Amino acid sequence: MKSSSVRFVLALALTLFTVSAAQAGSLRVNGARRIGVPLDKPFLYLVPASGQQLKYSAVGLPQGLTLNSATGIIEGVATLQGTVNTRVMVQAPSGETASKDLEFVVGKRTEALTPIMGWNPWYVWGCNIDDQKIRDAADLIVKTGLAAHGYNYINLDDCWQGKRNAAGEMVPNSRFPDMKALADYVHSRGL
Repeated sequence: MKSSSVRFVLALALTLFTVSAAQAGSLRVNGARRIGVPLDKPFLYLVPASGQQLKYSAVGLPQGLTLNSATGIIEGVATLQGTVNTRVMVQAPSGETASKDLEFVVGKRTEALTPIMGWNPWYVWGCNIDDQKIRDAADLIVKTGLAAHGYNYINLDDCWQGKRNAAGEMVPNSRFPDMKALADYVHSRGL
């Protein structure tokens, strides 16, 4: 195993241990209280909640956004600018519940209202990155509980690109055969 691979595995193992220990027995809605939502553009947000087999619900979501009660993913296109106070709730199979009041700020240039937490493959893989490693990382962010604590980005900033097509558009290289399918997969995990 390459040393960068070992570092990656050790870092994830430490994270898994740390997050699992913090989560043990605690049903909570985690993450930021203020969420920036772009006006009239696609929005995706995984409610960061710790606990097992949760059912999600919300009261007062911004117009145009919906919550998947099984996955905790809020998505859609917000169509009214302004601040919307929303209560999100999670329920465990035992009936235990937890909730958190959130403030969704819908407008132009609101993205930086929410702390950006995520993972960049460059620091582990450099240019030895491929489609499967990104999918594996998305799975690990969810499985380790990082997503349940607000980590919601995977930043693929380099080494995915190939040559430009006839229209001059950047296209992916052979290690990324279908970028839309990869993005759809990562989005399906709430990231």
